This record gives sequence, structure tokens and C-alpha cells, in this order.
Amino acid sequence: MKFLILVKEKVGAPPLENWEDTVVKSRAFLEEGLEDGWLECVYNFANATGSVAIVDVESHEEIWTKLHAYPLSQVQTYEAIPLIDAMFAFDQIMAGMMAFEPA
Repeated sequence: MKFLILVKEKVGAPPLENWEDTVVKSRAFLEEGLEDGWLECVYNFANATGSVAIVDVESHEEIWTKLHAYPLSQVQTYEAIPLIDAMFAFDQIMAGMMAFEPA
């Protein structure tokens, strides 16, 4: 199951106790996710307002677990949007078009 993850700063979150350590651990978490393959890509927005990632997981519970294991999760909010393969979607649309018979 693939998801687009939109990440934003959590408004009103208390400051982290050890910012530097958390940043180092967060980078290591992302590098490990990329190496393991469940994290396909991750990008920060150029205007520094958040980030985006694409993940490939087996279940909704796995995505929840991964997001909450991320060291910066205390100061971020997430929106997980399910993705489908674009060619699958086109195939389904085209199949429906061919089955349609004008009156």
C-alpha cells in the first residue's frame, strides 16, 4: 500500500528537549527507511513549511507505527493520502469507456 505523506509543523507543540540529538536521529531514521525500502522518497518544501514522502507499507497499522516512531513526530502532523498506480487508473477508465454504448 502506497501513501503520500504530507508533513507540517505541529502548531503549539512544546519544544523538544534535545533538538540537535533529535535532528540527528531523524536523519538516521529516514536513511534507514530509504535503505529498507518502505520509504521510497522524502523531500522538504523549498519554502521550509513542511515535507512530503512516499511510503510503501503493508497496512494502515504499519504506517501509523512508522510515523509515530519518527523522532520528530512530537512536533509534526501528518496527512496520509492513499495512492494507486496511474496506469491502473487509466486502464480502468479506458475499460469503462469501451463498455459504454451511447444511446
